Amino acid sequence: MESIYLKTFIMVAQTGSFTKAAETLFVTQSAVSRRIQFMENQYNCTLLDRTGPILKPTPAGDVLLEKAQKILEIEKELQSDLSPINNKQQLSFACTPTFGTRYLPEIMCKFIKNQPQVTNIKFSFDNPNAILKNLEIGAYETAVVEHCACFDCGDYKKIDH
Repeated sequence: MESIYLKTFIMVAQTGSFTKAAETLFVTQSAVSRRIQFMENQYNCTLLDRTGPILKPTPAGDVLLEKAQKILEIEKELQSDLSPINNKQQLSFACTPTFGTRYLPEIMCKFIKNQPQVTNIKFSFDNPNAILKNLEIGAYETAVVEHCACFDCGDYKKIDH
């Protein structure tokens, strides 16, 4: 199974909504719905309780959620372990959608001109809390979160502009 299906299920479980998950993943609501339907058909069980205003994982969905998070963590570890072997420099970078759509194209243009040896760049758009969590587990080398007064960056280096 493609990991995008697992990522989609995790996002739906976190947000409680196909629409919010779609916005976060930058896909359409129908794409999210089709991915969930595919997984429900694949595993022959209902993964989400759709009876309330907020979608919640069913008992089967809870099992999938736990396993999906483990699988994605293993995938990140695999990428990290293989990175030194392939002799290509890589960069994984996360930012909020607002920063990414407004400033990232110009920044990346300059970066690529000045750092041609970095050939494997991975971008992720996420919310500030998810970015911090992924920094803690080493999923990103670099992240940008625009000012948020209620957000604690802990021991991470902060640059104010």
